[in-house]
Amino acid sequence: MQELEKIKVSQNKDVRIKHTARTLLHLLDEHINEYICLIYTDNISNNFAYLELNNDGKIIASILYALDKRILTENSEDKIIFYTNDLAMKQLASAFLPIEVKSIIIKPDNYTGYKDIDLSDEELALLYEGHLNLPNIQINEYVNIWDCRGDRVDTLCWTGSEFRPLKYKTFESDWFGNIKPYKDDIFQAMAADSLLNNQITMLRGPSGAGKSHLALGYLFYLLEHNRIDKIIVFCNTVATRNAAKLGYYPGDKNEKLLDAQIGNMLSSKLGGQEAVLRLIEENKLILLPMSDIRGYDTSGMNAGIYITEA
Repeated sequence: MQELEKIKVSQNKDVRIKHTARTLLHLLDEHINEYICLIYTDNISNNFAYLELNNDGKIIASILYALDKRILTENSEDKIIFYTNDLAMKQLASAFLPIEVKSIIIKPDNYTGYKDIDLSDEELALLYEGHLNLPNIQINEYVNIWDCRGDRVDTLCWTGSEFRPLKYKTFESDWFGNIKPYKDDIFQAMAADSLLNNQITMLRGPSGAGKSHLALGYLFYLLEHNRIDKIIVFCNTVATRNAAKLGYYPGDKNEKLLDAQIGNMLSSKLGGQEAVLRLIEENKLILLPMSDIRGYDTSGMNAGIYITEA
């Protein structure tokens, strides 16, 4: 617990490690009656003097002691497994422990927001009748359905209780014109549907895929139709890797950001820097560097948030 607390508040630890420590503390609290804490003492080490008493050796000695005293379980029939992904610890445990030693298999997160599924004509009919269950589909995940001839016949979204068809429309904007998914581009169609139906949408893809065009077009559609009062843009000001730096830019925060990548992008979308400045002056557009995102409170704001590099 002390070690987890140190990690949680450390200034030198990666933010992911700190988050993992906080998550583990919550899990330990939620499952307080489902585990045993064994405190290492000199009494344990005296029984296993042949082990080098570094951290690995202390862990092995503690497990041997707990097995010998039957502390881990009152029922000797229960199977006990030692898990570790540390290769040195795995070798040590395999040599000394009379129990199974295994690694934790961490499956990569390959979630893309959609799946491609092939269905026969009979399966497709059952799906539309509500009698076909598709496994491992998450709520709000899209399903591209292909028939036996290799044609995409439909794209549906799982709501948790049923599949719904895609619902999107043309976003009419004075600034952007009419924004709609490019013809036959199912990825843009799914993105447009997500923008309309979800509070948060994350888009990824190659340059020119339409990520910024669709997202900003939708936000300006909301702004112009009084659905939101302002658009807040968080932008990453880190220069492109291996690119030459021009030194410090003069001016205030907005002038510096408009001279950076986000300013170039917004100017190209909105017809020039003067248009961007006018929106900023009218408090309809707020530009903030990514370093200011922590602690920025949008509670009570009727705002759309656009993060350039989520």
